[in-house]
Amino acid sequence: MKLILVTFAHLVIVGVIGAGILMLMQGKPALLIGGVAVYSIAFAKACISAH
Repeated sequence: MKLILVTFAHLVIVGVIGAGILMLMQGKPALLIGGVAVYSIAFAKACISAH
């Protein structure tokens, strides 16, 4: 069950980053910055919990 939730969360974050890239083309970088920040925090949290 945890793997399914993590996979779903990853797909949501990737979707937000993809939408952010599309919005960046229109000159609106806020969604991309937010998506990358959330992804970075999630990655850091996973790395810290792995140790």
